[in-house]
Amino acid sequence: MEQERVKVTIKGQEVELATPTSQSEMLAAIEIGDRHPKFAMAACLAISWPAHTKWPGGARPNMVRARYDGITLGAKVIDGLMAHGVTLAEVIMAGTAAWAMVLPLVITDEEVAAMEGFTEAAAAE
Repeated sequence: MEQERVKVTIKGQEVELATPTSQSEMLAAIEIGDRHPKFAMAACLAISWPAHTKWPGGARPNMVRARYDGITLGAKVIDGLMAHGVTLAEVIMAGTAAWAMVLPLVITDEEVAAMEGFTEAAAAE
């Protein structure tokens, strides 16, 4: 199944997001979503930003420099973009689209279905 193309707009610049290729980067961004969703969304935006497209906030933060810490990357994305005039609402809107694109690349529908109804008690039986 081909992935749907996702476009976001930040500071009037429309960008088609790129599919991240690093499972480690995607996992680091996604795993913090339950506790820190805004940071996770911002991290997903950074890892899915196309390599040859100008980042709207100076140098684009990356997961390697953030030591594969999704919270650190997300914070750098939010602070960096806001310092360059991007509103938090724009970051979250674009980040939400990026999150929705990245999540199924990490967790498949089959894995979700297999987890439905799972409990520790059922696993012990």
